[in-house]
Amino acid sequence: GLTFTETTLDDFVGGENLFKYSDLSNSTSHGWDWLISGTGTTNANATTDPLGGNNAVKITAGTNNTLKLFRANSVPNVSSGTTVTASLYVKNAGGRYVIFYLIDSASRMLKVDLQTGTIISNTADSGTIEALDNDWYRISFTRTLDANLGNIFVSPSLDGQNVTFAGNGSDGIFIFGAQLNNNSLKKFQPTTGTARDGNASVVVLYNQTGGEDAIQATQAHQ
Repeated sequence: GLTFTETTLDDFVGGENLFKYSDLSNSTSHGWDWLISGTGTTNANATTDPLGGNNAVKITAGTNNTLKLFRANSVPNVSSGTTVTASLYVKNAGGRYVIFYLIDSASRMLKVDLQTGTIISNTADSGTIEALDNDWYRISFTRTLDANLGNIFVSPSLDGQNVTFAGNGSDGIFIFGAQLNNNSLKKFQPTTGTARDGNASVVVLYNQTGGEDAIQATQAHQ
């Protein structure tokens, strides 16, 4: 018979992530970078990430008094009327607050206090914060777009309210694992240049006597 040893079909085929790069240290045209060059620094492999690797990124606001927005360089093409959920792993790196948001017809902001592990405010449709080991949090917000998706930003805010400020050049936040899903929040799916839609098909083969005639034990044996 046909046998899958993976615990879920999602694990077998890979999950959904509409971002081409979940790695926030990738600054290519499809990766992530500061909206205004020179307004902050990005340090890769800055600390242990929430999955146990060394792929967390530290973003630090510069000392110039200007917009401090770290953004996706290539925005997924998502139309008005679509419900999306954006998520990110975050950790205090001297900066207490983080603002995570998207733009449709206006800015839809999730403001989070990393010291207390709470949501300060949220102007999207809903938002969540999940406490993880080693002071990491996974934050997310859900929004049914009322215009085409404009962009998605994260800011290491000084006060949890403003994204224009002068930093001290050392305090910031650790970030990891950017993800954009259709509808609700899903299990983290890393991407390294290609977005994943999470779609899958299962085909069952039968032999001439009508019995199932395929055994799928692992991906390598497909």
